[in-house]
Amino acid sequence: SEKWGKVHFWWMFLAYNLTFIPMFWVGLHGMNRRNPLYPEELTDVNVFISISAFLLGASMVLFTANLVYSWVRGRAASSNPWHARTLEWQTSSPPPLENFIYQPRVVGGPYDYGIPGSVHAIVGVAGAADRPDSLSTRTGQEEPA
Repeated sequence: SEKWGKVHFWWMFLAYNLTFIPMFWVGLHGMNRRNPLYPEELTDVNVFISISAFLLGASMVLFTANLVYSWVRGRAASSNPWHARTLEWQTSSPPPLENFIYQPRVVGGPYDYGIPGSVHAIVGVAGAADRPDSLSTRTGQEEPA
């Protein structure tokens, strides 16, 4: 669930910062690392850090519950949910023994999303991309006619 994923993110983000930022402050006020005995004047901060750390650990319970729920009852993702252009996303999952019928030809960069007409790879008969009857398919955006 994306909703519970966002709840987990913010819970963990806040608990993480509430745990570790006070540790920096305590360190600046003379507390050494890995010392089991806090100075008397820093005891309240130590208790606050400990409670925050337990909240941080508790956020993982929500993460685990969301993970198990998604695994058991969640809907399956599509084969390329991010619309990635690189070759590993252009085959099925799990991939067959031979990912592609013909050797793919990489002709562009994988991160050219915003460039109109950019193509990452030509999958199919090598060099046959200009023939309309070829088996090749282009990954990414089609070039303008």
